[in-house]
Amino acid sequence: MLTALFTNILVALVVWLPGHSLAAAIIVFTLALRFALMIPNKKALESSRKIQQLQPQIDEVRKTITDQQAQAKALMELYQKNNINPLGSCFPLLIQLPLLIVFFNVLRSGFGDRAYDLLYSFVPRPEFINTGLWGIDLTLPDTTLILPILAAGLQLIQTFFMIVAAKKRGQNMPGSGMLLALSIMTFFIGKGMNAGVVLYWVTQTAFGLVQQVQVEREKLKVVGVKELDLPDYKKALASPQETKSSKGGVEVTVRRPGQK
Repeated sequence: MLTALFTNILVALVVWLPGHSLAAAIIVFTLALRFALMIPNKKALESSRKIQQLQPQIDEVRKTITDQQAQAKALMELYQKNNINPLGSCFPLLIQLPLLIVFFNVLRSGFGDRAYDLLYSFVPRPEFINTGLWGIDLTLPDTTLILPILAAGLQLIQTFFMIVAAKKRGQNMPGSGMLLALSIMTFFIGKGMNAGVVLYWVTQTAFGLVQQVQVEREKLKVVGVKELDLPDYKKALASPQETKSSKGGVEVTVRRPGQK
């Protein structure tokens, strides 16, 4: 169903856009999708940034409250007060992956008779489709490697931006090595894909980078755990927690810092 829908939208854009360019149709369609998903993507980026800012306090709650049920309740309230969805940062990836697969299936047909069979009755069949871009046939893998290099480069820029932004906030970027490896994987995956799919990936990555810069410039207010009314957390702080150990026959009592 999505394959037929995407095929019709792309063909319609090819017919209506000047030059009957498939590249222009892919770019316009990708930007339209990104604008349609701009608000949920922005919320996902904000949630991810807030979680990074609150990570020290999240760790403190986990260390302070040993009861799992009370700990989960305290963390949930902390997330709710900061309008954080712990799974929200996964949303963009869950959306992009199916779209990437659909784009791959659409462009794999090469816009021949197989693709035209999927056209709706109100979508005109184009007499000519310009599938070229910079001498690259978008229905075939890019042998010039221009688009795979561009996709990997943008992915690398996005990764470095995230690392630098985290360092400016005095935080460490977890999984930065994995993100760098993702740039290399993007290049090798892009080599074997239709160039049109890679063009889609380049366009959406560039849009995502711009949106990420905008979110990073915003001052996000977070509500700290000490500002919330968390009885379990306050009770754990007030109750004396100590451990006893024996070394050489001498009993040693270790208290949490701040306790008398």
